Amino acid sequence: MDSYLKSIKTIIIESLNDYVILKDSIFHKEGGGQPSDKGWIEKEEILKYDGTKFYLKNNIFKKNQEVTLSIDWDYRYELMKAHTAEHLLFGSLQKINSSFEIEKIQLSENESKIFVIGEINQKDLILAQIAANEKIKEDLKIKEEVVKKEDVTNTRIKIDKIKDEKVRIINIGNYDKAACSGTHLASTKEIEFIIIKDIKKESSKITQLIFLTGKKAINYAITSCAILTGLSNDLNENPQKLSQRIISINNENLLLKSTIRKLNNALLNSIKFEPVNGIIFYEFNGIESEKLIKKASQEAQNSNVVFINDNTIIIAGKNSENIFEELKKVFEIKGGGREIKIGKINNFDINKIKIALLRLKY
Repeated sequence: MDSYLKSIKTIIIESLNDYVILKDSIFHKEGGGQPSDKGWIEKEEILKYDGTKFYLKNNIFKKNQEVTLSIDWDYRYELMKAHTAEHLLFGSLQKINSSFEIEKIQLSENESKIFVIGEINQKDLILAQIAANEKIKEDLKIKEEVVKKEDVTNTRIKIDKIKDEKVRIINIGNYDKAACSGTHLASTKEIEFIIIKDIKKESSKITQLIFLTGKKAINYAITSCAILTGLSNDLNENPQKLSQRIISINNENLLLKSTIRKLNNALLNSIKFEPVNGIIFYEFNGIESEKLIKKASQEAQNSNVVFINDNTIIIAGKNSENIFEELKKVFEIKGGGREIKIGKINNFDINKIKIALLRLKY
């Protein structure tokens, strides 16, 4: 099938309820990680194509009627870019490390994904992207060939998944060769540019590579470079050493958080909470809410408790419900809870809270 064919004239050979079957088709059905094409029969939008049936929102067609089948070309072309780029990118990765395998792919018109089996490091990703973009510039021609399954050699293929006797092979110049049933470009130059925008560990053995192509890839590269330059300037660090600097800052932050937790514990243990009118009231700043909730729960065994931490209010004790409702009459508080009330209190005056609590006697 010619991947660049945008429309054809054909005949409806069956028309029932919400679908039709056509004599000829230029649609690619969903499969192998590539979504189905989108398009129209005449002006009626195709909702779904399963490889045989075209499901329509409004089936106005009759058997033996001649119609025009059109694909959504912009959508198709983005998928062609993504699919060809996937071959090129993974082919480049496999040249770096032949042990890499594809678990699956997920293509879309925006960002696409390759799920790779194997341990991939940053150097692998950099080298693979450089190699792939060099091949884009070389304008390698992409050709397909159909061969008998037993004649397939030097080809990336999952032979156990091939049910037919013949196999469709996609050749990217002499650079990459893979079995595939999807739609592809005529030349690598049409990809324009490819970039990996994110990596995620899918499992201990599988890494997800999220990539962009074309204008989206170019814009992402420019934007990311500008952000990197800004961070380098802010931190007064060479961009190549920025990763290590961020790791160092993160380690320092972890150490500081550990120190703050210890100080918080020391502070909470040093305070002797005394109730006034049956209510313990105390204002904190920057204490971990989890620690205050735990402390409030402990103190609430003998008294009602009202803690304020920045703009968070914690109320505990047997009269917590009444205290919470009374304070809501005076202040804007959002939140709630059962045994312990936790809410956000904005634009409050601490003295007014003290006065409000003094009116309550438990």
